[in-house]
Amino acid sequence: MKTRQDVFDWLSGQLRFGIKPGLERMSWIIEQLGLEERPSIHVAGTNGKGSTVAFLRAMAMENGLSVGTFTSPYIIQFEERIMLNGEPIPEDALVAVANQVKACADDAPETLTEFELLTMMAWCYFDDARPDLIIWEVGLGGRLDSTNVLKQPLATIVTSIGHDHQGILGDTLEEIALEKYGIMKRGVPMFHSIEKKSLIELLHQ
Repeated sequence: MKTRQDVFDWLSGQLRFGIKPGLERMSWIIEQLGLEERPSIHVAGTNGKGSTVAFLRAMAMENGLSVGTFTSPYIIQFEERIMLNGEPIPEDALVAVANQVKACADDAPETLTEFELLTMMAWCYFDDARPDLIIWEVGLGGRLDSTNVLKQPLATIVTSIGHDHQGILGDTLEEIALEKYGIMKRGVPMFHSIEKKSLIELLHQ
């Protein structure tokens, strides 16, 4: 691939493989590429994820930190999904990380989805740029989302929860919430918008 259009064509070609929740493919390619986990904050929820990421980025940058963000969807241009200090990934970097990921993904035991490939492109970009902090926005759900390959983020955040992607996440708010709260990690601080009593009841189901 030589241009951003080549990258878009490659990614859109993966859409036919649909949505395949699970972390096995992500774990495999991260190991193959030898990537390390950098200090991160993980954000899930139905509404408010994007604004939460934007607020966190602004606060971190105001305090002198360099910040990478991975979000979806974009507002104006595709490259906004992978940004460093509020600036979209440049075309040369986009092409470079796409070629890096494709070279490995072509040998994967199972085809990666479009979102998994995009997540890995962001991971490779941040691995090279080495920002002080990365803020990852969940694509769908949380528990089996490709971003949940993070093992030890600095914190996890779950914003408000509503009825979304019911065909995948479940029919009830309780089922959907359990999927989104699946980004929680033992020993990692969590911030959320559900009352404490309701959360305890949910987690004991």
